[in-house]
Amino acid sequence: MLPASGFGLGFPPQNFARVVVWEWLNEHGRWRPYSAGVCHHIENIVKCNARGSVVLGQAEAQLSPYIIDLQSMHQFRQDTGKWHFPHNLEIPGQPKS
Repeated sequence: MLPASGFGLGFPPQNFARVVVWEWLNEHGRWRPYSAGVCHHIENIVKCNARGSVVLGQAEAQLSPYIIDLQSMHQFRQDTGKWHFPHNLEIPGQPKS
């Protein structure tokens, strides 16, 4: 039997925080997470324009060559022309206080 709180119904219960982690697929076929600050930056851009692009260097200076095109879900490195594939995962969060 499923609890009445909403677990198992495909959506989180209202009293739990939503946690989203963004990752990118590296050249070895492994998913690598972005830092919490970069994930937060990506989520803020997605809220404003889910079809736009994200300049990762605005969140962390060492990521300045990278741009994520949200419509195609490609991460592009401007100085080398290499493409990677980002994705996001929604993880059950902690109860809201």
